[in-house]
Amino acid sequence: MQIIPSILEPRAQHYVDQIIRLTPYLSHFQIDIADGILVPNKTAPLQQILLSLTNLQSPTTNRFSFDFHLMVSDPISHIDYIKALKSHIQLDTIFIHYQALSSNAPFSYFINKYSVLAQIGLVLNPEDEVNTINSVIPLKTIPIIQIMTIHPGKQGNPFIIESLNKIGQLRYLGYRTKIAVDGGVNLETVQLMISRKQIPDIICPGSYFSKAENLEKRIEEMNKVILSY
Repeated sequence: MQIIPSILEPRAQHYVDQIIRLTPYLSHFQIDIADGILVPNKTAPLQQILLSLTNLQSPTTNRFSFDFHLMVSDPISHIDYIKALKSHIQLDTIFIHYQALSSNAPFSYFINKYSVLAQIGLVLNPEDEVNTINSVIPLKTIPIIQIMTIHPGKQGNPFIIESLNKIGQLRYLGYRTKIAVDGGVNLETVQLMISRKQIPDIICPGSYFSKAENLEKRIEEMNKVILSY
């Protein structure tokens, strides 16, 4: 189980501050972008965040890699901004919400157009049903699925345990590539995850790390729980 912290901040510099704080322990980060439309709250504009990230990169920090979790109603324009700065940052995955597809383009469009840029992942909100997704998008065409275990947009929203059932549902339907869990990830919920038959490949702690007074201790405790599985 891999730890990729999710970073959701109101200001661009705060993203950099959190990354710098986490870099002694981790090198892969998920940057959350919220537009105030698809989800209730709003982060700094993507352009400002990207500029801050490019300023952060250097020969000594180019080991960092990034995922972008686009909680936005218009993912196409956001991905085009990211595309323009690909040479400045190491990009791994771009996540788009199933909810955003209906007003934009089918998932196949994003795969066909942007797979040369990054791996394209699909995000399922708590209300999104696996059987519905499977009837619309062939699961084998989705490189990675991220399951939201909170209602997205704000760190600290309550953990929805029922969302974990989607891991087993996806595996039952033959989905064999990576599954990430994002939202309400902390020591207690990770212990809950590893007690189940089907566990995620990736977990994305957010406020559990960003608000930690003793970050090193929290990361050590989480790694210990994961290694005990």
